[in-house]
Amino acid sequence: MLVRIADRIVNFVVLIFTMLLILYGVYAFWDTRQVYDAASAQKYKTYRPEKDDSVSFEQLQAQNPEVIGWLHVYGTKIDYPFTQAEDNSKYVNTDVMGEYALSGSLFLDCMNAPDFSNFNNIIYGHHMEKDAMFGKVEYYQEPSYFKKHAHGKLYYGGKWHGVEFFAFLHADAYDSVLYNT
Repeated sequence: MLVRIADRIVNFVVLIFTMLLILYGVYAFWDTRQVYDAASAQKYKTYRPEKDDSVSFEQLQAQNPEVIGWLHVYGTKIDYPFTQAEDNSKYVNTDVMGEYALSGSLFLDCMNAPDFSNFNNIIYGHHMEKDAMFGKVEYYQEPSYFKKHAHGKLYYGGKWHGVEFFAFLHADAYDSVLYNT
């Protein structure tokens, strides 16, 4: 009789533990999906500046005055608004609407001039799976991919500007020369 009671208790504990693992798995899947949905370029497509009509982009800037431009790289899914703050840590986990988001947003280095008048300008963004944000940036290590995707455009100051990428640097994320944590 005592063995039967102990067996039932062990079975019940195993059942509860298994159910908790399943619930955690479902939550983890849902949470990951939320992060990637927040990083989707489709989320911001309605705000994209189009030719002479930048009303929607101005609406985005009205929601967050730190939104200063848009980056589009031809032939890639990089098509996002970008921000600039007083420091480089704000938009690591904040979206362009100013809301908390693990995926963060693209942002111009706080040391760069917002009119891109510096010799080098750095736009940061997360390297994510599923081609979100800068998800395919490592492909620039391949010369053929780099050559095919070396052009894009930047929107700032009320108009689009052509951009040509001339170099790819693979560096440690904790390199204090590139990113001061």
